[in-house]
Amino acid sequence: MLQRLTIVLITLLTLTGLIGLSHASTAQNVVVQVEVTDVITEGTYNLLKGGLELAEANSAPLLVLLNTPGGSLDATRKITEAFLNAKVPVIAYVHPRGATAWSAGTFLLLASHVAAMSPNTVIGSCQPVAYNPTTGGSEPVTEPKIINAVVKNIEELAKAHGRNSTTAKLFVTENLNLGPEEALKLHVIEYVASSVEELLATLNGITVKTASGSFEIKTLNPRIIRHEGGFTEALISFFSNPLIASILFIVGLYALIFGAAYANPAPASVGAFMLLLSMLGMGFKVNVVAIALLALGIVLILVEVFLIPGFGAVGATGIAMLILGALLNPFRVTPEHWLIYVDWYQILLLASISITLPLAGFTVFAIYKVIKARRMKPKLYISGLEGRVAEAVDEITTDKEGFVICEGEYWRAKTEEGVIKPGEKVIVTGKEGVVLKVKRKA
Repeated sequence: MLQRLTIVLITLLTLTGLIGLSHASTAQNVVVQVEVTDVITEGTYNLLKGGLELAEANSAPLLVLLNTPGGSLDATRKITEAFLNAKVPVIAYVHPRGATAWSAGTFLLLASHVAAMSPNTVIGSCQPVAYNPTTGGSEPVTEPKIINAVVKNIEELAKAHGRNSTTAKLFVTENLNLGPEEALKLHVIEYVASSVEELLATLNGITVKTASGSFEIKTLNPRIIRHEGGFTEALISFFSNPLIASILFIVGLYALIFGAAYANPAPASVGAFMLLLSMLGMGFKVNVVAIALLALGIVLILVEVFLIPGFGAVGATGIAMLILGALLNPFRVTPEHWLIYVDWYQILLLASISITLPLAGFTVFAIYKVIKARRMKPKLYISGLEGRVAEAVDEITTDKEGFVICEGEYWRAKTEEGVIKPGEKVIVTGKEGVVLKVKRKA
């Protein structure tokens, strides 16, 4: 009896093992794919961060398809830092044919665990440029302090994965450009592949070192999960685009000046809204911009409700600020990092304050004056001026009207008797519309 029970138990264990082995052998490999096809901005960072989190949750490699002209240095630093500290392999692939990974795109390629290119693609041109939001133009940065920092950064990215740091340096100092064959020969990349399928088949079975240790890439016939981000990422990418930020900055600045000059709160509030949005393309943190939008939106709504009769452009702008500020999700928790040198940050802060505070103060003063004027009741009505003494400014005759000063205000006046000389005292006897009737004071 005991012998039979032992045989049955062994048989069950064997079947269980075979079923488990069969299940393991049929389990499908997973790859998370993200495409970077535009300027690299804060929105790109959020997109890749989400893709990396999804890849780590699935213990799968992250495949990043690059086709970009470059982008923000601040966003690039955050992305490369995320790549270097990833717990799963990051595979950067310049794709499709004819694609480029210039400037910031090359930094992302070098920061990845596996670097690959399609035929007829190009990388390089990494010298930083200074972008001017007021003109929309840019010019190369030549200041040694900045160039040396960028060179050292790209060299360390190359060394992190055993790539050619000397060639990496030339991407910045000489604006070197390389095709796939040259990049492979110079040990800047590891693979050249014509398609995603070819690349994944080639990578299957290799082991790379990640932040959490060795990781074997399993990409044989994988299930590809495409991470395209959500509405928030698309929103951040749109407003972080340098061209969009430049337009918003210029139009917003003129709207703010116009509103202040003509004491009109509507264009001033719209201008402030545009200026805040343009900050996304100037390297400001999304959290900061979102909180500023929420705060100013609340202020504008309170001004509209309690100070301005009716509900118009100011209140509508406040509502738009609240909605957009909420969509930007300002309360996400992220570690703090210096994205630019401290002295740069201080200069930028002082410049922003010196420009913004006077404009903001003048705008608030102008809005206050407008509100005060709109709420002020007239001290005198024409009907209450009868019998008052006025002084003629012009010569007034029975055929010609002129101006008089009554109670410190100028009024058009007419007379039905004789000629009244400038400087003579007159008495208001009545009115016709908004024209006073006067006669010479006896």
